Amino acid sequence: MNNCEEIKSGMVEYASGEMPDGEKKAIEEHVGKCSGCRAWLEKISEVIYVARHVRRPRLSDRARQAFMCGLDE
Repeated sequence: MNNCEEIKSGMVEYASGEMPDGEKKAIEEHVGKCSGCRAWLEKISEVIYVARHVRRPRLSDRARQAFMCGLDE
């Protein structure tokens, strides 16, 4: 991995912590030198953080029941 497109293709996996250790070094080295990819990684990391920490609204029992009844139709 050495060009920006290749690096960007692995950033979600890297930022989410799902990338194998052996592949992380290429991204870390590139991002250390490339301000564009570093900015891209920061944005992806923010999105992943928000996606993991946003509270999902809880349906009321009434809303859940109405939804489930709608599935039966």
